Amino acid sequence: MVRRLVNITEYKQKAMTECIKDSAIVTALTDYNTEFTKIAQSDPSELIYLVVFPYMRISERVVEDSECTLLFEVNEYEDTKNWYATKDVDLLVTILCDQKIMKYTNGTRIDYIGELVKKIFDKNNTFVGGGRMLRLIENTGHVLTGGTRHYRTLTFTTKDSNMKC
Repeated sequence: MVRRLVNITEYKQKAMTECIKDSAIVTALTDYNTEFTKIAQSDPSELIYLVVFPYMRISERVVEDSECTLLFEVNEYEDTKNWYATKDVDLLVTILCDQKIMKYTNGTRIDYIGELVKKIFDKNNTFVGGGRMLRLIENTGHVLTGGTRHYRTLTFTTKDSNMKC
């Protein structure tokens, strides 16, 4: 059982690291806030737990403090014949953004970041390993109750698209 938790933690860390390596994603996550921009310029890894989170998080900040965050979740499915081996992985990436800063380069901030995330993970055969390829299976936009926060969730999976363990 411990092995599953280690894998999930590793997958989340790897996904966050891949995204903060992308300067366009970092800029879109930080350019509305001078403090975040300075942090991003000095050490993008400091954005983890500031605007990039390994869990689903909705800020408690007041509406005046607009923000855009990148949230990661991983679901892992075991091979029933070999309990410690991972069979399939789902990677969920959610971009959450306040309506005040939603407008962005020829569209919305969540759509722009979503396209960049898609380029990193869709058809990626190195993220999970073992010859298993991530494929985008869902890309949906939503609004939270109250209508001031919008989010887009991209779901990638190895299910039904790879050689099996």
